Amino acid sequence: MKTPELRALAVALAASCALCVSAPASAALTFESDDGEAGAELVAHARTFSLFTGGGADEVQSLVSQRLRPQLDVWSPWGLSLEIAYDLVPITGGGGGQAAALAVGANVPMRWVDFDRVLYAPDSGGWMLQHNLDRLALTYGGVWGEVRLGRQAIGFGSSRLFPAADLFAPFGPASIDTEFKRGADALRVTVPIGEFHEVEAYVVADGTDASEWTYMGRWRGSFTGVLDVSVLGGVSYGRPTLGLDLAGDLLGATWYAEGSARADTDDLSDTSVRATAGLSYQFPFDLSATVEGHYNGRGGAPPYTDQLLEPSLERRVGEVFLLGRWYAGAALSYPLMPLLSASLAYQQNLTDASGLVTAALGYDFSEEVSVGLGALLTYGDEPEVDAAGIPRLRSEFGAYPTIAFADVRLVF
Repeated sequence: MKTPELRALAVALAASCALCVSAPASAALTFESDDGEAGAELVAHARTFSLFTGGGADEVQSLVSQRLRPQLDVWSPWGLSLEIAYDLVPITGGGGGQAAALAVGANVPMRWVDFDRVLYAPDSGGWMLQHNLDRLALTYGGVWGEVRLGRQAIGFGSSRLFPAADLFAPFGPASIDTEFKRGADALRVTVPIGEFHEVEAYVVADGTDASEWTYMGRWRGSFTGVLDVSVLGGVSYGRPTLGLDLAGDLLGATWYAEGSARADTDDLSDTSVRATAGLSYQFPFDLSATVEGHYNGRGGAPPYTDQLLEPSLERRVGEVFLLGRWYAGAALSYPLMPLLSASLAYQQNLTDASGLVTAALGYDFSEEVSVGLGALLTYGDEPEVDAAGIPRLRSEFGAYPTIAFADVRLVF
């Protein structure tokens, strides 16, 4: 990394410390009735990511991605509540779209109508302003269950590194900011059956053509001390779809397995199958460790021509990000001090022997303020350019940029 980039990183860290020292003591503005049955809470999340990317000594670029997210929650004594959240994201610098996407998330569908993601981009370039109405959901609940209508976060599956069963806007393999999952426009009905079972129904929009929407049902059962099961089934994007998530205990560790399948009724050979199996363990000295294996039926081998030039449905809608077929990974996290934590994650493409390592340090000044340092380190064969000037991938993660980043997160 060149001296100017190191100076920029030092400036970012100094600004981070200044923000932390001046952070407000109160993290929310709350109005509540005397009995607590009605009220409203307004809270804002602010974060700044300073990223430095490069694939060589003369190719280092810097980028600053900021995110301001005000969130309003309103509740009433009649079982009605409202959630609203809006993202305003200025991006400055020349780090490129790939690096920006790691900080602000991929733009995936599952919305009926939506804003243009770019609110303003001057002709001169160099910066842009993005925005996102990420939550707008009305909920009605009672002792019988709950109905939620509007833009909301939906999740499925237990994997930490390689989501295989999450059909609702999962995070990519190198995402930096994973606190807020992208909201989907949906009608969701949840009904508990006794203490250990639950059923749900989803209708999730994707544009205005209802034939392309997702219509799914889910059953979740907990068999105490033995097994937790969740089954998802129905139709998504006009194709029969099935998801399965299993979890249990094994000698003090937690094991889990998940998978999904989507069939093309016109061409059964085009059926998509993905699966992940993992094991997570908390050591007595507070070290948390996770290992996972993953199969991506939509993957291939270098140069990944079919995956890139003729992307599958799963890739187009943001369910699949990986290019290879077989993967392995591991993650570690450890509290170095009461307020200082470290994490390390490793993802290996077994098809082409390329890998991605994510390392991070985080320091919590308080419940409202935290700062961090991290890096995304990659290895593998870099792309080559053929005689026609067209780049060809020789490995997946070898095409990723190396990224160093500093982040500041505030709640006020």
